[in-house]
Amino acid sequence: MSMYNKLFTKIVDSSIWLEPSPTRIVWLTFIAVMDEDGFVQFASIANVAHRARVTLEEAEIAIKCLEEQDLNSSDPDNNGKRVERVPGGWMVLNASKHREMVTRLIIKEQTRERVRRFREKKRNCNADVTPSDTETDSISDTNKTSLSSKLDLNTLAREILTFLNEKSGRNYKPVEANLKLIVDRLKEGYEPRELRQVIALMSRKWKGDSKMDEFLRPKTLFNKTNFANYSGELKDV
Repeated sequence: MSMYNKLFTKIVDSSIWLEPSPTRIVWLTFIAVMDEDGFVQFASIANVAHRARVTLEEAEIAIKCLEEQDLNSSDPDNNGKRVERVPGGWMVLNASKHREMVTRLIIKEQTRERVRRFREKKRNCNADVTPSDTETDSISDTNKTSLSSKLDLNTLAREILTFLNEKSGRNYKPVEANLKLIVDRLKEGYEPRELRQVIALMSRKWKGDSKMDEFLRPKTLFNKTNFANYSGELKDV
């Protein structure tokens, strides 16, 4: 599915803009291709170099820079680290902030458009919008938002379950018992990337272990207490 990500002008004032051109190009490439969770799917640094149109050596230097702490970064989270290696690619660590900025911008644009349509309707009809019209629109928007949110969480849960199947070599079905555990963790405020990182972490620890391999399953990984413990280990991933 084709998609695009917004780029904000503040990037030119960030510390990454002080880096050599190949590093800036690789960073822009990551922002351009990351999915809604911040996951950037590249099998190797060679793939990064190919997509960013830089040399392999330049890509290696860029990735090293993006994975290291940046004390000059304006973003204190993750000590200025921008990306983290995960199975199948990299995670952009501040993707959630980028998404929040985009969401605020979209809401602002939608509000501006609603105001424009309202004023145009008022001019054409030469009458104010009645309270009942406003209340109806508000209820309709609320219902649509609630339904959209529920569908989005279920979609994310299915994608995360697919990621678990890929990492564990299993075939857990997207049934309510499995999806509900994932949706519940998302509702608690965990980011989708955190669920992916926990899966990747525990897969590296348990896969192939005769005693622990069987616990690479939804009811163990996404149990409320278990997940809180596993997510606490992500700083060491």
